Amino acid sequence: MKQTLKDFCSYPVLLFKACITLITSPKLLIYALIPYLIALIIFCISFYFGTKYIDDIVNLITEKASGFLYYVFGSLAFFIICIIASILSFVGMNTIGGFFIDLMLEKILIKDDLIHQDGIPLKMFFLRSFKSILADMFIAFIVTLSFTSSFALGFIPFISIIPLLIGCFLLGLGMFNRIMSILLLGISKRINFIKQNKLRTLSLGIFFTFIFLIPFANIILMPPCLIMTCKVYKQGI
Repeated sequence: MKQTLKDFCSYPVLLFKACITLITSPKLLIYALIPYLIALIIFCISFYFGTKYIDDIVNLITEKASGFLYYVFGSLAFFIICIIASILSFVGMNTIGGFFIDLMLEKILIKDDLIHQDGIPLKMFFLRSFKSILADMFIAFIVTLSFTSSFALGFIPFISIIPLLIGCFLLGLGMFNRIMSILLLGISKRINFIKQNKLRTLSLGIFFTFIFLIPFANIILMPPCLIMTCKVYKQGI
């Protein structure tokens, strides 16, 4: 417990160092910014085409509406277009943009000697990639099951703190799993790491929960938080 408290107190320093690493490394900074640029482009394109045809959409719904009715349906259509554009930009940021975040993390892991620069044989790469995909699916299933169970526990008096702790643990697990996915670790290795670092996973999740409570921090600080997770992961192996 003493070591866990010591680790938790070191997290703000690690996050600050991660921010400095990102700012002072142009290549890493570009990798971190590309997902935001992709999200912005997708949002602008979606918003442009959505608002361009908003009159046609409203008229189709209301059959040539005018006056107050047109204003109501026009506002509703505008709101829906903003939501759809936001969802599409978020998806693009986490799929296409996620590739560049992985490249950024790969550079960090190489620097920390967790990935060899000469790479691995192609056959072994595909084999480990397949195992990594299976591990990702397994972790996703566990996270979904645990989240659902913890949500149900939230309705039981006196133990409502348990869902919060489970949520924090799952957040820490998700951050570590992103790193282990890049390392192409199988299910058994991921489970062993989490078993050996249960309190570290929980403390990391609690720290990120506090950070992400700050508005927009989960978006702006996600790249340095992932870089920080690399450092914490190295401490746990």
